[in-house]
Amino acid sequence: MTIRTFIALELPEAVINKIIQIRNENAGLNYKWEPKNKLHVTLKFIGDIDVNIIEQISLEIEKLISEYGTFNLSFKKFGMFYKDKKPKIFWIGLDENENLSKFAHEIDKICNKFGVQKEQRKFNPHITLLRIKEKDNTKPLEKLLKFDLHEINFSADKVTIFKSELLPAGSVYKSIKSFYIKN
Repeated sequence: MTIRTFIALELPEAVINKIIQIRNENAGLNYKWEPKNKLHVTLKFIGDIDVNIIEQISLEIEKLISEYGTFNLSFKKFGMFYKDKKPKIFWIGLDENENLSKFAHEIDKICNKFGVQKEQRKFNPHITLLRIKEKDNTKPLEKLLKFDLHEINFSADKVTIFKSELLPAGSVYKSIKSFYIKN
């Protein structure tokens, strides 16, 4: 049996609440924002994979985590991802963090050992705040990029393997296994 999965760095609830506060103070636009329970930093999108391989990947991640300490991070900017010159994703991005980038690269290598394709793009740690639908492309999206971002510094220590179920109303994420980084 296969399931659709990804590996993510979860954020402290206080940080998520701060991001939502900034979004709400600045938005004033009628968009369907990503819900609070979907705000995370994706470290590796795996896609459809045999459920038995997830356990093997879990064991490897557990070993890897023992080599790392808590990630000290900060948010730096808002941005957009485009497809065919149309905005598709509005995100908030993290400052460059060599330790987190190395960690994501190591997770990519672990997954590749089990047949998951290696990531071709540079790791760009971010949280997706809004998935822009075709009907949204007529709204003044440039206002989103002018959000007033206060400095947000935080530590993160929880990595989770999620199952992603695609439903007509959108995707639903369910935790499969979580790992805590010890200092």
